[in-house]
Amino acid sequence: MLMPILEHEHRDALQLAMSHLVHEGSFAALFEAAVDAIVIADDRGIIERVNASCERMFGYKRGELVGRNVSVLMHEATGEQHDDYLLRYGAGGAPQVIGRGRQDVARRSDGSEFPLHLSVSEFTAEGKTWYVGMIRDISDLVAAERRRDELIHELRASREQFRLAATRDALTGLANRTQFLDDLDRSIGGAVPAGAELAVAFIDLDRFKLINDTQGHDAGDELLREVGRRLVGTARPDDVVARLAGDEFVVLLCGEMSRASLTAELDRILEALSVPITLPGGVVNLTVSIGAALYPADAREPEQLIRAADIAMYMAKREGGSSVRVHSAEMTEYLSRRDMIERELRAAIAADGLEVHYQPIVRLSDWSVRHVEALVRWHHPVHGAFSPADWIPIAEETGLISAVGAFVRQQSLTDLQSWDALGRPPMRVAVNISPLEFRGRNLAQSILEQIERSGLQPARLLVELTESALGDAAREIVDDLHVLRAAGIETAIDDFGTGHSALSHIASLPADVLKIDRSFVKPLPGDAGSRAIVEGIVMLAHRLGLEIVAEGVETTQQADYLTEIGCDFGQGFFFARPMSSDQLVGWLERVEELAA
Repeated sequence: MLMPILEHEHRDALQLAMSHLVHEGSFAALFEAAVDAIVIADDRGIIERVNASCERMFGYKRGELVGRNVSVLMHEATGEQHDDYLLRYGAGGAPQVIGRGRQDVARRSDGSEFPLHLSVSEFTAEGKTWYVGMIRDISDLVAAERRRDELIHELRASREQFRLAATRDALTGLANRTQFLDDLDRSIGGAVPAGAELAVAFIDLDRFKLINDTQGHDAGDELLREVGRRLVGTARPDDVVARLAGDEFVVLLCGEMSRASLTAELDRILEALSVPITLPGGVVNLTVSIGAALYPADAREPEQLIRAADIAMYMAKREGGSSVRVHSAEMTEYLSRRDMIERELRAAIAADGLEVHYQPIVRLSDWSVRHVEALVRWHHPVHGAFSPADWIPIAEETGLISAVGAFVRQQSLTDLQSWDALGRPPMRVAVNISPLEFRGRNLAQSILEQIERSGLQPARLLVELTESALGDAAREIVDDLHVLRAAGIETAIDDFGTGHSALSHIASLPADVLKIDRSFVKPLPGDAGSRAIVEGIVMLAHRLGLEIVAEGVETTQQADYLTEIGCDFGQGFFFARPMSSDQLVGWLERVEELAA
């Protein structure tokens, strides 16, 4: 690369040196002024003349070079080669360049070395042959070329790093979403001609946030890396494993795939991820939810296929986690309705579109009202009444349950104030609280502040939680219940008998009332098994000092039987359906008239 740059300049300098030999006096000054080193040697390689640049370049005095072989100026490994290089050529008459643009290593007087560019010309005059060597120190050019090569290498390395950053997940080293979509798109393109199926598995870690919060983010990162390693370990040669974001992973399962074989693959992945993982903070028994979708049966576009697998994963998670589901059309229909309900619920909350109805809790011995339970209702102007069973779970999943709970409590306090203003005897209202309302906030303090703003006594409000919410006795829930009890607010355990609690466990909680689930009341009094369960709950609860409410009472026979075994209270259509605030006032007045 250096030869084209230097060749023209060397040709001129060589002509100068040859002219110098012929016309000594005319060109002596120019010979000395030349920038390149000029060495003139005879046909044996013995130096006869050098210029000032040669002295400066090699560190020799002129007298130290004249009479010595040109090899003194060359690197030891190449000196002899240059000696032979010159001697190969005999007298040839007219001047001619015999060595064009050689690049070698020269040696200075102090032994240091440097790269040079060498051109040698031979010419004959008056029966004698000379060789003229034109030498240029190309250290700067070589350094520039080396730096250029380094920059090219750095640029290529940077490009590779950029490519990896753009296509790989920094934490796990797996493919990221961008790379996965590219791989999926290519796989779909390759699958179409053959008519083969492939699948996408969507994997989400159950309760990852809890692990992150209790053991720290470093432990959470290591958990994600280990999940990535295990997924790679289960992958087949053509499969692609990627991390989309957070605790979400996907696997592209390539090759012919049926629903039966896909389920087997998902079970294999689930089994690999279910092996306990040791982290610095302790052993984690990881559970995951896995959903999958098939191409082309479930979707034909990459994003749609991932979405279908995500929907299946969501359905697996709804079942409690640690399960697998394969996508179906019914799942998409369900999610479409779910999205519609979420949108409309947000609008209803913003526009005060929810209502609160009340259902009395009646003392079985005299039909007096202990308190009423507040039940939220949503009547859509277009779709009509939405069953709470349809939209309360969606409110919990989307985080809207906190706004719903706050509305119910506020409306209940407002209605209590209106009943007091009518001169009614003081009534108490029980409000249901989702366990999700406790997460990340001081719920007890929020409830007490709502009550304080109303000017009512805290005891006018009760709270109800389902038994399943207390199954693990989460510390934050228990602590808040103790705060509420200290303020005079009772706690009722709803749907008792359907969860995993034992009465001994309930005794350690700040509970005041047990509500027997309607599933045990419905078969009464004819079903012997239900009678045994209900009688056992009533007897043991009374020994623990807890009051008992039977839910779902609908017949005289049920009410009579529950009264006979000593159940304290009943709730159900037999006594009254849920009603608006005004309807409740009228119902209470009629009951009081009958009692009188």
